[in-house]
Amino acid sequence: EKITFSYYQAPVEVTLTVTDDTAGVQRFDYSALLNENVSGVNAGIDGATATDVKQEGKTFTVTFKVPAEALTNKNQFNGYVEFTATDWSANTSAKKSHKEEQSLVVDNIAPKATITYNAPVQTVDKVAYYNQEITAIIAIDEANFFSEDVQVTVTRDGVNHPVNVKWTKANGDVHNGTFTLTQDGDYIIKVTYTDRSGNVMTEYTSHQLTLDTVLPTVEVTNVVANSANTDEVYTFDITASDINIDMASFKPVLTGIFRDEDGKFYTETIDLGDIKVVKEKETYTFTVENLEEDAVYSLTCSVSDLAGNSYEKMM
Repeated sequence: EKITFSYYQAPVEVTLTVTDDTAGVQRFDYSALLNENVSGVNAGIDGATATDVKQEGKTFTVTFKVPAEALTNKNQFNGYVEFTATDWSANTSAKKSHKEEQSLVVDNIAPKATITYNAPVQTVDKVAYYNQEITAIIAIDEANFFSEDVQVTVTRDGVNHPVNVKWTKANGDVHNGTFTLTQDGDYIIKVTYTDRSGNVMTEYTSHQLTLDTVLPTVEVTNVVANSANTDEVYTFDITASDINIDMASFKPVLTGIFRDEDGKFYTETIDLGDIKVVKEKETYTFTVENLEEDAVYSLTCSVSDLAGNSYEKMM
């Protein structure tokens, strides 16, 4: 809490300044040392010497850059500078350090994010379908990480949906943010992050994740001549409904027990014809129009949605 952190992108120019009244300064010996417990992505400068001293009256300065040759584009710096100055009479100053005053963070590496989810029931046309809560884990690789700088935006059915992201430190510089989605709906997740040195993470936007825990339904409607004692044709509609219905799973089976001319009973499956679309991806129906013969009929209806919720009923 006492140390001030200053965040930069590389390179940072550091100026060292001393005054000398008599002989003048011959050289500066300096180091850019790492703070304790920083990650292996950081590299420092230890025991460098600068003799290109500039003089203005009794003030002497040198400059150097962090990162220097010791750092590559895969390294950064989190630490402090300390130095001594030696005059031409070989007098060396006390060591000057700003370890307790200010830490430099030189960071050219953009954060990287990986987002994983628990396995869906299936993925169809880039939409992942779930019938239980969705758990999302955001893994961000960033040495100078602050969870409050990560922006996680979730929409449910097109409306902003607040989530509580819990952050924990994983391995190395990786930090995991976990949250769950428990309400039925269509979700889109977006993650953005800019670290304090101004490095921008590649924005993440998910495909649609659909949570659906509601069973589909099947109804028999529009019944005409609902009687066993009539000469009229017996007709009705079989309708399956769900917001994420799997049309291929809607396969009602209508069977009848008939008696032939010899008085023997036999069972036959009735052709229901082609399925009709009432509302795309939500409501489908079969219309039964050909029940003219006397028989004992039974109807078995089954349907599933894309999230794996199933309904079956015998009528």
